Amino acid sequence: MIISLVNTIHILLHFLLPVLVSFFFFPKIFWTAWALLMISMVIDLDHLFSKKIFQTGRCSIGNHILHSKEAVLTYCLLLFFPKLRLVVLGLLIHLIVDATDCIYIHWKQRFLDR
Repeated sequence: MIISLVNTIHILLHFLLPVLVSFFFFPKIFWTAWALLMISMVIDLDHLFSKKIFQTGRCSIGNHILHSKEAVLTYCLLLFFPKLRLVVLGLLIHLIVDATDCIYIHWKQRFLDR
């Protein structure tokens, strides 16, 4: 299976954004911040409950339990708990990256797949 450039960028952003956020916003605790942001990658375990774990062209937002609107609201509320803040920030960063993928999928279907 050949991974497209868009999929490669998507995967790289899941790793690159936590590094950048840790470096610029938490330089004194860089390694701890980075580790806690990366722990949030467990959000993708909900893909295991789908018929296909990975499907090109499927938007994760709204299609997986930990990627639902209710989950996003819960994550936003959890930001008010300081001890959870970095992990929750990682979850939200993860969802932002997934949302950009959804925007690309929608754009592609609307303008390129005609």
